[in-house]
Amino acid sequence: LMAAVVDLSKQIYKAADDETAVETTISKLMDLIAQRETDRLESETKREQKMKALELEIEILKKSQYADIQTLTDLKSRCHETDAELAMARKSEVDLRLSRQSLEDELVQVKKKLRETEDLLDKVTAVGSR
Repeated sequence: LMAAVVDLSKQIYKAADDETAVETTISKLMDLIAQRETDRLESETKREQKMKALELEIEILKKSQYADIQTLTDLKSRCHETDAELAMARKSEVDLRLSRQSLEDELVQVKKKLRETEDLLDKVTAVGSR
């Protein structure tokens, strides 16, 4: 009987140890699950932060691209204005050349008239001195 009591006592202690081991395992598993949930939440938060940073970067790039397009449009407009100014300057240059040519032609005519007048004056002076 004593041996049976000792054996039953050992079984009770073993069952208590097994229960403690199971509780410890369950506790460790619960800690591991909690840690995994914390890791998942941190990872999700980091992903959300990266997504927000990328969205912000995309917006900045869009604004930069819009500014670049606006700058190119302004430059193109200025080029057109410069081309128009250059065309006007060339036309003015041509007009000035034509005016100069016209003045030179007029000067030739005035010199010719002056020579004719001088010749006529020389003739009149020659006739008057006889």
